[in-house]
Amino acid sequence: MGFSYKTDKLKSDQLNQLAASHLSERLNADVTLVDIDRSPVEAILDQQCGVDALVQYNGATYGAALRVQEGRNWGTFTIRTARHTGAETELLKTKRLLKTRGALRPQLTLQAYVDKDHIAYGLAMTDKLFAWIAEQPLSSLSHLSNGADGNRFMVVDWRYLMGQPWFTTWSVKQPKLESNYE
Repeated sequence: MGFSYKTDKLKSDQLNQLAASHLSERLNADVTLVDIDRSPVEAILDQQCGVDALVQYNGATYGAALRVQEGRNWGTFTIRTARHTGAETELLKTKRLLKTRGALRPQLTLQAYVDKDHIAYGLAMTDKLFAWIAEQPLSSLSHLSNGADGNRFMVVDWRYLMGQPWFTTWSVKQPKLESNYE
């Protein structure tokens, strides 16, 4: 049974808000989610710049990309490499923005996995993560396809990033979320 856009967006917004609050606590910064339905500027930040949240820290504002998934903690970053619609992917968009001097882009990349007990987070500086990816032989990176919608993803295992000064992980005990799926 499929879910409506409204139901999916409500659940996604709830999970993103939870992740933003934990990111705020972790960085001791103000984190504001970007909502494409709220204003044209926010739609540009999300769709053109790959920015899902703004992080205000020490008088400066940084962009952050967020990916929050329910279910098992895979301990990976998943970066979309192909869309069934043919639209620009996170991989191509971020590579393009990193090459464009002064472009507004995510400086931070956060991946979260939410299960019934915990939320696991991986946080990286986006430029360092993509430089690390570029240094890896393509065959050493995992790729997967989502059979449900045909989108493809590159999978970067957090274990290979441990010890990098630009990467960290943490977990938080999960509060009970209201479920819109029951």
